[in-house]
Amino acid sequence: MTPVPLPFFDPPAAREAKPSFDLLPPEMRQKIEARLSGEIISGEVVYGSLSSSAGYVLTFDSGLKVFAKGSHPDEMSHGTLHIRQEIRAYEYVPVLKETSPRLYSWVSDNNEDGWTLGLWSFIAQDDSADFAQRVSGVMALVAQVHGAAVPEGIVPDARAHNYIGAFLADEKKWRRIEAEASIRAKFLNLFEDPAAAQAWLGRNIAALIALQADAAVRVFTQGLIHGDLRTDNILFDKDRSWLVDWPNACMGPRTFDLVMLFTHLESTGFGAAENFLPLYDAAAGTRFATSEIDEIATMAGSMAGYFADQAYRGVPEKLPRLRWMQKSLLCAQLQLLARLGRIESPPRFSGQRDI
Repeated sequence: MTPVPLPFFDPPAAREAKPSFDLLPPEMRQKIEARLSGEIISGEVVYGSLSSSAGYVLTFDSGLKVFAKGSHPDEMSHGTLHIRQEIRAYEYVPVLKETSPRLYSWVSDNNEDGWTLGLWSFIAQDDSADFAQRVSGVMALVAQVHGAAVPEGIVPDARAHNYIGAFLADEKKWRRIEAEASIRAKFLNLFEDPAAAQAWLGRNIAALIALQADAAVRVFTQGLIHGDLRTDNILFDKDRSWLVDWPNACMGPRTFDLVMLFTHLESTGFGAAENFLPLYDAAAGTRFATSEIDEIATMAGSMAGYFADQAYRGVPEKLPRLRWMQKSLLCAQLQLLARLGRIESPPRFSGQRDI
């Protein structure tokens, strides 16, 4: 029997704030029923990635089940922008029709701060699925996305993306932690022994800043990227795997997806991030991931800077798991950089489990 993996840090018990199905306006329900030619007999809230967006499994009188996801009036202001970006990607990027659930349609109340819902085919999650046994199939999907052709102008370039661009810029992040004493103190308090962390940071901050600076100018190996690739954005049914949640789709460094996914796997107990690089190359038919270690290290250093400048902040009321996820990824990325010989091994974080 495969052991159950243990994450670096225990996750918070609370989940993201989601609107109940009863809050869906009657006119939106009527639009959904008209689009799918059936009557909704039930709607259940579902939780997926780290978002306060609306999410429902809708059951129709025909027996059809549909996943509805999108923005609502009580969500953060960028919710409508995100769902519209995701729907645009589904409608115009051919590879998503092969790697992701089917988009049936979408409905809106035509209010930029209101309701916009995408309607997808529902994937019944196989709870018995073992990620370690499915990982080759996941790598095949990721490689397929990275090598896909994308019509010009449909998705942004990563450096101009309103979220991904911050990971690649030589701004704030490690530079702010070095320059601002109050910010540095908050960062150091993430560790079990802040004094030991301060000494470690003093010896390694120059190397971390250099990686961040390199990310801003490096010509990375490009492709269509997911932009938020973690296990909560991967679904398994009985027969295959699916990639979901595409508001951050853009043309950018393939290593962005690889470092994000593989350090997330490490942080959740599936083993060292670099162990997954050969699996990606095997699926892609390349030697890229295992030969371009400098790209991996540069991306890990700059990405860790982003999470280092976020994980110490207060927990948003509607997103109780956000800082936990950011701290987990930061921890894994620093450990990866240490194994790659770019920095010294970091001290233990507060609450870190021995794995």
